Amino acid sequence: MKRIDQVLLVIGLASAPAIAQEYTYTYKNTEPAYTFKTVLRPGMTIPGHTFGPNDTIGSAAINETGEVALIAHWLEYPKDRTGVFTLHRMVAKEGDAADFADISYISLNARIAINVLGTVAYEAVAAQNDFPAIFIERTVAMSMPSPNPSLLDFALGDDGELIMRDKPSCAKVNLSAETLAACAPLAMLASNHRGQVVIPINTPQGPFLLVGTPER
Repeated sequence: MKRIDQVLLVIGLASAPAIAQEYTYTYKNTEPAYTFKTVLRPGMTIPGHTFGPNDTIGSAAINETGEVALIAHWLEYPKDRTGVFTLHRMVAKEGDAADFADISYISLNARIAINVLGTVAYEAVAAQNDFPAIFIERTVAMSMPSPNPSLLDFALGDDGELIMRDKPSCAKVNLSAETLAACAPLAMLASNHRGQVVIPINTPQGPFLLVGTPER
């Protein structure tokens, strides 16, 4: 079993109160051990929203300082909502007004990025459009420049500029060493250059978000 599978198994077997603590998992292989810290838990309030049993966390991102951005979906009468958050604020949610058009739809699994300044970029569908665009905060920064947007990925530079890049295809044979590394289980999690990773966990009590920091 790969190390990341072991981590997820241990976390998944933990009770909700236990996940709220900070844990260190140590393994005998050559890869570094990780300290996992819970940064979001049920009952926690980010201005504009309190997380609980009706919430689900999807995509997440982490910048070089360890600041996290995430997408969450919740039940809200008369219509469910999906929104984009950092740990300190709500960036935007469905129905919000944005430059040129309202935000009509945000997928729970939409791509998301956060730069060192805490500025957030994410995919969303603007009103009267059929395909997603990339928003920076509440401004449409770019329409997806591909007939198949799933083949593209993006990052947000510290200067606020979008950095477009191809998404590696893990289904091909004879993958390069670089692509193999990008398709590894750990690499599939949101991470930064410091090696920190983000793990969202959804439970009946509500969502948890863990940040893992490698021990050096």
